[in-house]
Amino acid sequence: MITLSGITYTYPNTKTIHFKDLTIKSDEHCLVLGNSGSGKTTLLNILTGLLKPSSGTVNINQQDLYQLKGNDLDQWRARHLGIVFQKSYLIPSLTVSENLRVAQKFAKLKEDKNRILEVLEQLQISDRLNHYPKQLSMGQLQRVSIARAVLNKPKYIIADEPTSSLDDENAKAVLDLFLAQAAANQADLIIATHDKRVKDCFPNTYQI
Repeated sequence: MITLSGITYTYPNTKTIHFKDLTIKSDEHCLVLGNSGSGKTTLLNILTGLLKPSSGTVNINQQDLYQLKGNDLDQWRARHLGIVFQKSYLIPSLTVSENLRVAQKFAKLKEDKNRILEVLEQLQISDRLNHYPKQLSMGQLQRVSIARAVLNKPKYIIADEPTSSLDDENAKAVLDLFLAQAAANQADLIIATHDKRVKDCFPNTYQI
């Protein structure tokens, strides 16, 4: 279960955003809705431990997230959360396989080449195992990002605006990928978006 309580964030020399309290139960997907600039990315960064709130608490499976510091927080996040950013942030000098092995290393897990191949096969990009990011299409980069997010079998997959620049057909394909990977890895899915095409697939929504 995830609970956010009393969360605020103040941008330097600008406004303070007050976020409504939120509870996400186990086995429950959640859609975070809001217009561009409303604070969706800020909320996701707070939820994933990447941005400390000005006030309030974040509890994930009874772990007070901001009681963890430094490497402990990094390792906890790598083990329990799978994050898909708007950009892939793959290391350009490493192959797809090497980028995924780095994700295992960050989580202090043993290198598992079979798991890497399994996830890439699920996403139909195992033939790109030894390719570098610059050799991949935008769609392939996104699939590698999803592979990295689910690789360590996290409890939560968290994605920021994954369909915002896609046409209807590709938006549906990407959403289907997320739902399939969440089911395959027994993970809950949290997506932040202003794309109302996604709303019908998520009975549980959080409006910013």
